[in-house]
Amino acid sequence: MKGRASLTHNPILHLIIFTTIHAYITPSYNQPYLGLCPTWSNSGITFASNSVLSGEPRRLFINTENSIYVSVDADQVLVWSEGSNIVNLNISNNVTGPFGIFATIDGYIYIANSVPNRGVFLWSPNGTNSTKVMPNTRKCSALFIDINNTLYCSCDIENQVLKVSLEPGSQNQTTAAGKKNVNGSTSDLLNSPIGIFVDRNLSLYVADSDNDRIQVFLWNELNGTTIAGTGASATINLKGPSDIVLDGDGYLYIADTGKSRIVASGPNGFRCIIACQVGMGSASYQLHGPFSLSFDTYGNIYISDRSNYRIQKFTFINQSCDNTTPIDSRTTSSTDTVTVSTNSVTSISTSALVLSTSVAVTDATSTMTTTTSPSSSIPTTLVTSFLPTTVSNHVDTSTVQQGTSFASLFTPSVCASPTVMGPNCSLSTLSCDSLRPCYNNATCMNDNTMLSGYTCNCLLGFNDTNCQYDYRPCQPDTCWNNGMCNQTSNTSFICICANGWQGEHCQTKVNYCENITCFNNGVCKTLSQNYTCQCIGDSYFGRHCERTSTIIAIAIVALFIIIMDVSTYVFGIDPVKSVRRELRRRPKYKTKKKEKRFIVIQRPIYVA
Repeated sequence: MKGRASLTHNPILHLIIFTTIHAYITPSYNQPYLGLCPTWSNSGITFASNSVLSGEPRRLFINTENSIYVSVDADQVLVWSEGSNIVNLNISNNVTGPFGIFATIDGYIYIANSVPNRGVFLWSPNGTNSTKVMPNTRKCSALFIDINNTLYCSCDIENQVLKVSLEPGSQNQTTAAGKKNVNGSTSDLLNSPIGIFVDRNLSLYVADSDNDRIQVFLWNELNGTTIAGTGASATINLKGPSDIVLDGDGYLYIADTGKSRIVASGPNGFRCIIACQVGMGSASYQLHGPFSLSFDTYGNIYISDRSNYRIQKFTFINQSCDNTTPIDSRTTSSTDTVTVSTNSVTSISTSALVLSTSVAVTDATSTMTTTTSPSSSIPTTLVTSFLPTTVSNHVDTSTVQQGTSFASLFTPSVCASPTVMGPNCSLSTLSCDSLRPCYNNATCMNDNTMLSGYTCNCLLGFNDTNCQYDYRPCQPDTCWNNGMCNQTSNTSFICICANGWQGEHCQTKVNYCENITCFNNGVCKTLSQNYTCQCIGDSYFGRHCERTSTIIAIAIVALFIIIMDVSTYVFGIDPVKSVRRELRRRPKYKTKKKEKRFIVIQRPIYVA
């Protein structure tokens, strides 16, 4: 028992245990609580265009610090810090064909390479050092790390999801879903799985792309259940989904790639939330092959708009799906109505409040109500929290008792005309004047038959209640690389590309080396608006390296001889005549004849 007492009353040990558990269960990805019927802006903002990405974006990940990570097919991973619109980190060394990407709370980055340097690598936060943590994988289309520090890899080529524990000493890969190199649509098989997500219950969600469905596998189960798409009842039709994420309430958000839209589940089933009204395209309200999505901490959705070569941001707008009808503050009720003046007052002594369910705010008074039974008491902090500062500072809450209600505090100024208000009756009460609700040069018309009190007449290409959504084909980012957008109809456009660029959005550089042959092993190089052949060595030159130095030398000598002969024998011009005469005038030196030498043979005579 003594040991138990030391365990339960040791604050340092409690701190260590709490810190360990907190670090263990805190994920690095965002799961915001968005309410029952959240909505987002209909038009997206281009966070990163092709000029920044320099390639096709693949996977997208945003951590709890709102740092944004994007893998690009140009053998690089780009990182932006929160609030920055410029790339803060570019990881390209030893990065080949990156797909899956995941970042931890402490900034370490997991990158899944494809050929030739295949495997999953763990990079340091500064992107300088890497270690292979998951070899023997052909291609991980997506990565995910659960709260148990287990790394998941979706292998779309092998039709399976692998997992490996990242704890020290645990490096054995096991199958989390599917069967290697076997595709199918049964509960235990997958067909090109791409996006994955693991919730806090360790249930694995898989975007089973070629089966047009979303599968969920409970922990350590190899048989999945279809919860969306083909095979699920009372759900939504999907076409090639490539990503799946969950919000804080456990609702699904799916990148429906084949239909170029984002769909989500909710209390009333599935619905489309982004790019819902028209098909694929490059306008700000359209997507083209969305491949990956991720939440930031504010509930905004970022999308890897793959075929448009951009990252789009759709701003979170509203949490509520309630269609509340405003209640006139003059409506009588069995409950009391609290009316508080915004003018100064001397002192107020109140008791417990009995409030109804309406809230109405005007220029002169603030009426607040909340549903409460007559017998319940309302905390004074609730009362004073609704009051304007100039009023709440004068409220005496020490004598609050049940059954007392507020009285009117002052009599507001009454204007002669109901269309004006304010202390001097100089402010218009008309919705168009006071709210100015219409955007994009739309015309506002006061209309008392409308609940809002106005209607907006939108210009061509804009719509919605306040004309806030821009549906024009030509957007600022429709034509890239200084291309000019020419609107041909209400729904179509043509990009007039600058020199050196081509494609529907001027997104592709012109390959001037196409169908060009450089001879003698020369290499063609594309210039800004032309091409050049780089010749090997000094022996070849010319536009296409078709000429050699030896042939030119022989040709020059032959040409010289021909010119000399033609000048001498045709035109009678002898360029070397004077030289030849000079040589003839010079005296000739005779050579001396060699004297003949006779050979004398001497014979010795011996005298006796």
